Amino acid sequence: MNKKEILVCGMLAITLILLMVNIFLTTNILKNKERIVTSVNMTNNLVEITKNVKPAVVRIVAETNQSPDSYFSSEIIKVDTGGLASIGTGFIVDPEGYIITANHVITGSNNIQVILFDEDKTEVKKAKIVKQNTQKDIAVIKISKPKRV
Repeated sequence: MNKKEILVCGMLAITLILLMVNIFLTTNILKNKERIVTSVNMTNNLVEITKNVKPAVVRIVAETNQSPDSYFSSEIIKVDTGGLASIGTGFIVDPEGYIITANHVITGSNNIQVILFDEDKTEVKKAKIVKQNTQKDIAVIKISKPKRV
């Protein structure tokens, strides 16, 4: 091979490498663009879902006799009456006022208050325990029929 042939082969090799790098980068940019678009769509969907389900999310305050050194001690607060209350969240799952929550939130409670959020207003309702499953840490409680779910 003479110098001219070596030079042409070298230039072809460099061109081929640049072409492969370009294809690789373009493919990755397109993949990332799809990920970004998907991420934006997911965020928009999440915002929309949140707006739709927000009225069903409730705050639960349950006066309890659990000691603050229990496993969920960060979820136990002192209340004005001098006792303790377990705090948590739940979801209204039925228009009649059935709510699913974590069992540890209501365990040992004889006074369960549910706080409903409706735009600027809050409403407090007394709840009663319907069913508890300690093994799966899930419970069903019930309030009187809420105005809006």
